Amino acid sequence: MLLRSRRFHYVLISPIILKVGVVGAFSEVLKLVKLIAFQHLPVYFLPINTVLKIKTQFMIKWLDVLNYARNGNPEPDRRVEKSNEEWKKELTEEQFAVTRLKGTERPYSSDVCSKFEPGIYACVCCDTLLFDANTKFESGSGWPSFNQPIKENAIAYHKDDSQGMIRVEVTCNVCDSHVGHIFPDGPEPSGLRYCANAVSLKKVEETHEH
Repeated sequence: MLLRSRRFHYVLISPIILKVGVVGAFSEVLKLVKLIAFQHLPVYFLPINTVLKIKTQFMIKWLDVLNYARNGNPEPDRRVEKSNEEWKKELTEEQFAVTRLKGTERPYSSDVCSKFEPGIYACVCCDTLLFDANTKFESGSGWPSFNQPIKENAIAYHKDDSQGMIRVEVTCNVCDSHVGHIFPDGPEPSGLRYCANAVSLKKVEETHEH
């Protein structure tokens, strides 16, 4: 299929790959990608001589979060299970208190909130990739905030009725490490805010293929 517009050289969709030759504004490209995102195919932007590859992907919304919390989470790619004694040997006191005992670090206690360099954030306990820095935003909450996980099955969701309120806890789906909580007050298009403890995460400088 060949799609043309005044702003693009061409858009070629095959059963395996989708390529976009770009002339117009990048925002116009994203609008077009939204129309074909349901195909879950790799997307290649070709502006002049530069090649930028991105992938169309899932988009978790608040209704999905509630469904997972009520009915069960996606199957993880693997499982890592250790006793608390084993985790204590591998983690700092603060990391253990937050990730294994579901504690919460003080707001604004980490400079991670104000850092937006490219990279990947992984679980501090088991190294599972959890968030891409591209989905990180300044929420003003005092904790690092993201609007999507890196993969649909990277994060698990659990009803949390502690502290006299009902919330949704988010954990690493591989090792059950407490990451934080999720709220439906984030930016579009997902409308989600994954409110994470910085000590639950570690930065992986180089991006990976997911």
